[in-house]
Amino acid sequence: AGVSSQSPGWYQRRVRGLTSAPYSTSYCTSKYGITGFIRSLQADLDYLGKGEKIRLTSFYPHFINTGLVEGCTVKVPALFPLLESGWVAEQVVLGIKEKSEAARAKALQEQADAR
Repeated sequence: AGVSSQSPGWYQRRVRGLTSAPYSTSYCTSKYGITGFIRSLQADLDYLGKGEKIRLTSFYPHFINTGLVEGCTVKVPALFPLLESGWVAEQVVLGIKEKSEAARAKALQEQADAR
């Protein structure tokens, strides 16, 4: 499983970090802030020569059932229900673990190929 665009209810809302929508000012602002922060921090790490060892990522789930999205509506709630924070957290952890395992397997394969 893990984090993917095919996971039920998972929807990456990058557009919310770049545009606005009625009644979602705080939500859009938070996404924009995360996007800018991650891009800036990764640029700093790259400049310091740490960018290959330290990679950053951000997650943009659809609306999470918190006060931040109170009053927001979606056009097709059956496709994009409010997500529960615990489920989102589990998906983030699974995604990170899968990425780590894939990176570890690639490094081991590269070591084996070098021999």
